[in-house]
Amino acid sequence: MYEKEIKIEENELLEVLKNMTSKDLEKLVKKLEEIDNKKAEL
Repeated sequence: MYEKEIKIEENELLEVLKNMTSKDLEKLVKKLEEIDNKKAEL
């Protein structure tokens, strides 16, 4: 049951990523870098 739910989420995530434009990806990378920097500061 739980395994199946995770699989569905993974597939949805893949769909979202496929539909992303390069601009969206740039924003995502910036966000991830910000998060990394915050973690490094802690």
